[in-house]
Amino acid sequence: MGCTGFWELLRELRSRHRRTLRRDELAEAMEGALASSSTIVGIRESIDRNSDKLDRIDAWREKHEGETHRHRLIGLRESMMHEPHDRLSHEHMLLAGEEYLESGGNGIGKTRYEELKADFDRRVKEHDWVYDTTKGV
Repeated sequence: MGCTGFWELLRELRSRHRRTLRRDELAEAMEGALASSSTIVGIRESIDRNSDKLDRIDAWREKHEGETHRHRLIGLRESMMHEPHDRLSHEHMLLAGEEYLESGGNGIGKTRYEELKADFDRRVKEHDWVYDTTKGV
């Protein structure tokens, strides 16, 4: 039923009830008219298509979030594996280690972070900021 049918139904319902129309009758008439409206049908189809597309995008994103997280942990762990050459690099390595642990990393990365932290704490205590740059050469 289109708009014409809706108005005809509305006139019929009002004349039948002494010019009164109950709320449920009006809601039923509106729902019927809107359900068959070509505009509403087109909008519903568009929403369904877009919903399907969004569902596929969400599934792809969820699939790749884990992979991205794993790659981030690998990068953070690798950034801690070198020997610090000055205080700034040491601090950056500690920040990477903290992020690594907060992100759920452990194992060798956790062990390396603990080594870096202990060395940094020792350097703070002893005021030793001279790094041996020949180490590992």
